Amino acid sequence: MAEEKLFAGHSVRRIRRANGLTQGAMAETLAISPSYLNLIERNQRPLTATLLLKLAQSYDFDPRTLTGTTPGGGVDAIRRRLNDPMFADLDIDRAQVEEWIAASPDAAEAFARSFDRLSGGSHGGAGGEQIGGHGEPEAIASARREIERWRNHFADLDSQAENLADELRLTNADIYGAITERLRVKHQLSMRILPFDVMPDRLRRLDLHARQLQLSELLDPASRTFAAALQLGMLEAKAEIDALVAGASFTERAAER
Repeated sequence: MAEEKLFAGHSVRRIRRANGLTQGAMAETLAISPSYLNLIERNQRPLTATLLLKLAQSYDFDPRTLTGTTPGGGVDAIRRRLNDPMFADLDIDRAQVEEWIAASPDAAEAFARSFDRLSGGSHGGAGGEQIGGHGEPEAIASARREIERWRNHFADLDSQAENLADELRLTNADIYGAITERLRVKHQLSMRILPFDVMPDRLRRLDLHARQLQLSELLDPASRTFAAALQLGMLEAKAEIDALVAGASFTERAAER
C-alpha cells in the first residue's frame, strides 16, 4: 500500500518565516525552485523524504514535529464554523474553503482562532472536552441559562447603558472616538491596535500594566467599536455585573441542594 503523502505547507511556511527567509532564499537552500516551494506551502505538492531531511538539517528541528495539520483544523472544521447562523446569507462551498486554506493559510487560521474566541470554542476543529450540555462549555451554558431566566432583560444594566450611550452621543458624533476619549479620560486607558503576530490568540486584551486596551488588527471598524464598547461597559457597570454574577452563583448553589 502506498505511503500517505505529507502535505505540510503551513508548517513549512512557519519555519521559513521564523527564520526570516523569503521563498527564494529557502528554495535555494533546499535546491528547489521558488515556484515549487510555493506549491508546497500552498499544499499543492507533498513533502518528499529528501526535502524533509534537508529541512531538518538546514533549520535544526525534529522532523517528527512537522505534521500535516491544516489551519483551523482543516476544511471540515472551517466549514463547521461557517455553518453558524451569522454566515447563513453566504454561499461558501467546499471548493472555496479548500482554495482559501491553500492560498491564505494564516488568514484561515486567524479566522478559526477569532471565531473560536468569540464563540467560546464550541465550534473548534480539534476541540477540548465540552461539558455543559448541547456541546457548550459549562461557562457558556451557565450564562445562557441565566439570560433565559431573566428573559434577556437586565433593568439596571439597560438603564446604565442607555445613559452612557446618551452621554457618548452628546460628547462626539463619532461613537468610536467618543468611547476612546472616555476610556482615556475616565479610565486612563489608551487604545492600541496590534498586529496578528503580536496578539495571535485573542482579539481584545486589557493591559492594566501598560494602561492600554489592545485590539487586534483583524477586527474591522465596526468590530473594533463593539470591542471597545464592551470593555467600557465592563468597566463602568462592574458593580451591576458583579451583582448579577453573585445572584447567578447563589441560584445555581440553591438548585444543587
